[in-house]
Amino acid sequence: MPKDDDEPPSVSQQLFATFADAKPQSTHDLFTMIQRCIGVGTFGRVRVAEVSSVKDEHHQPVVIAIKIMKKTELVRLKQVEHVKNEVHILQAIDHPFIATLYHSFMDDRNLYLLQEFVPGGQLYRLIGHNQRLPNNSARFYAAQVVMAMQYLHGEHIIYRDLNPENVLLDEQGYVKLVDFGFAKRINLDDISAKTWTLCGTPEYLAPEIIQSKGHSKEVDWWALGILMHEMLAGFPPYYDRPVQ
Repeated sequence: MPKDDDEPPSVSQQLFATFADAKPQSTHDLFTMIQRCIGVGTFGRVRVAEVSSVKDEHHQPVVIAIKIMKKTELVRLKQVEHVKNEVHILQAIDHPFIATLYHSFMDDRNLYLLQEFVPGGQLYRLIGHNQRLPNNSARFYAAQVVMAMQYLHGEHIIYRDLNPENVLLDEQGYVKLVDFGFAKRINLDDISAKTWTLCGTPEYLAPEIIQSKGHSKEVDWWALGILMHEMLAGFPPYYDRPVQ
């Protein structure tokens, strides 16, 4: 169906427009922090904020997630290029099952990624709460991950960090992939093209990553198989209890 020229801009379009021309020193004025912390990582934390100038369908300020990373930690841990790569990839992609990056900026201390807020939490927590998922639920989530992976591979991007902590669920229960720090562009039209970085979540690593044989998009499908096993069984296939 052709788009109506008079159709109002979507919330995402309004957010992109709000931040598009903002100067770094004034970007802080465009949002208000409303929750101290919803997640903590190696380099920083994730907080929730409201953008009062943009309203949702209930005429309330739109809520976004803000990933705040300490610049000193990024430099100390030699992650500057990884973060730059993550931002460049997220700016270039657009898919309903991938969390949207609206804007990024920095000040004297931190780098900020302003992203889509996904309120349903991690798939990891859902699996843990239920111990295992019903077949239909596992198929439902797996199918969405497949579509996201097909899209990324079509854009010559390998995700390389599929695990249930990086699969979030929105308010309607649909999947949103997050954390593209290990994602990499590679010419997937060339079947001989490989990348060699050892990265990812240990239980989800394909053999060719562990053995340093070079890897390509196949590692994402391996990780999907591990994820499906964890959804159905409650734990990954190559798993043992910690030794006391």
